[in-house]
Amino acid sequence: MTHTYWTDDYMITSLGYGVEQNMSAILQGTSGVSQRYKSDMYPEGVLAAAINWADIEEAPKLTPLERLFVKTISELKQNNRDVDFSSADFALVISSTKGNINLIKAGNINGDGVLLPDMGRRIAAAIGIKTEPLMVSNACISGLSAIMIAKRLLDDGKFKNIVVAGGDILSDFVISGFKSFKSVSEKICRPFDAARDGLTMGEACGAVLLSSNYSEKCKAVVCGAASTNDANHISGPSRTGDGLYNSISAAMHEAGIKNSDVAFISAHGTATVYNDEMESKALALSEMSDIPANSLKPFLGHTLGACGVIESILAVWQLNASVVLPTLGFETLGVPFPVKVSSQLQQVEEGKNYCLKIGSGFGGTNAAVVFGKCSAESQKELVSKIHSQTRIIKTVSYKASSSETIDFDGFIKDKYKETCEPNLKFYKMDRLCKAVYVAAEELLKGVNLPADNKRGAVVVYNRYSSADTDIKHQQILNDKEPASPAVFVYTLPNICLAELCIRHKIKGETTFVVADNDNFVTWYSNFLLQTDKADLVIFGRADVLGNNYDIELNILTGSI
Repeated sequence: MTHTYWTDDYMITSLGYGVEQNMSAILQGTSGVSQRYKSDMYPEGVLAAAINWADIEEAPKLTPLERLFVKTISELKQNNRDVDFSSADFALVISSTKGNINLIKAGNINGDGVLLPDMGRRIAAAIGIKTEPLMVSNACISGLSAIMIAKRLLDDGKFKNIVVAGGDILSDFVISGFKSFKSVSEKICRPFDAARDGLTMGEACGAVLLSSNYSEKCKAVVCGAASTNDANHISGPSRTGDGLYNSISAAMHEAGIKNSDVAFISAHGTATVYNDEMESKALALSEMSDIPANSLKPFLGHTLGACGVIESILAVWQLNASVVLPTLGFETLGVPFPVKVSSQLQQVEEGKNYCLKIGSGFGGTNAAVVFGKCSAESQKELVSKIHSQTRIIKTVSYKASSSETIDFDGFIKDKYKETCEPNLKFYKMDRLCKAVYVAAEELLKGVNLPADNKRGAVVVYNRYSSADTDIKHQQILNDKEPASPAVFVYTLPNICLAELCIRHKIKGETTFVVADNDNFVTWYSNFLLQTDKADLVIFGRADVLGNNYDIELNILTGSI
């Protein structure tokens, strides 16, 4: 097991280009939430943190989001010429919740740029990266998930250098969805404050160069990372905070540190009522209520797939500067458990060499990553517990192509009645969730799940993400109808894992990636078992698009 060194970083946000411009603005108390996103749907505009696109080079064969990624990653390449981006030892991991969703047309997802794997390949080709990029789409923890996955790829010796890049841009598709939940504020958001009334949308891109090789450029070490599921609700956070608490505990355990070592916490802090409440409960369970904490979303907006990356970049900056940035607009604590919210720039206690970045999202997803100063971690011995073998004990698969005269809705309804216990929620699910729900029910019959429900994990991939439901959501917008929260929530592909976890009370890691093959999920599932992060993994493929479906779920277990 190797160290994961944070070698370099770059970001583009509503506050500017590069970490220096962003930090200069933040230290002056400037918020990037200063523009109104306007479109035919929102002619009067929606308050948001918008990028200045003037310095993003035109590229006819790339979409705006792809150009943003290319600009961000190219800065890293330019500043790290000693690293061969075209090497077989170099990888690109991209986090994005919706990618080029602004290009979708109802009934057509095969146009230029809509599918995430195609987007990833175009970005990689423009940079000169030869290995196949990995696309992580795990709701609002996508960026933290991508950092965690990159760390594990490096730990296992798959690559020597990895760029993790996270990005999303403003679109009618996403804004309409969040507005349907009545969670968008018309003011700059105020995390943890008694006057908070919702989140503020933003757009950004950030990229980090991680390496298994130490160099003098080292800014930090990724010491521990974990992800868990609430198994509670597809859109609402845990009532108890136990899901995020489990992520924090596992990340801290992997890092091998105590609470007293943590200088500060970079919170998710969306300023929605229930997210901030849940975070306060999780920090109380973790006995971290007295550690300084902040949220940077009043400066940057909620940037979805970018937030885990750009907020980690700023967390590493704070760690090295030994300061905690303020939470803009915070005045009065408005959550049920104490949180030591930083309301002004402050110094951290001497000798505290670590920080904790946390996040949560739809689908019951939670993640925590511990960063340490290079000087504190470079000599630390790492130990990894290895299982001797893994084995698939059961497989369930359903498959049909559009050329066959099969009605998916009728097929899955019959399978449900044949296989599952009655559950009225089934009829509210989208097609992808129904397919995974029924397949998992058949797969797990007669199988004993781990007694500790945190020891079960789910890792799934597909090519079409949530396109089947994306088309439905877009059609509602095309028809000038109000967006439906019941539809929008299913435009996140990881929701299918949430439905599975809720049904079977699985509270371990759930990871969803968008890819053309099972290479990653097969390796990753084995890695989770071999490094003692799980006792059982459900893994496989889940794709549904109209009457075309391809589902294969497997149970993988390990033995000492």
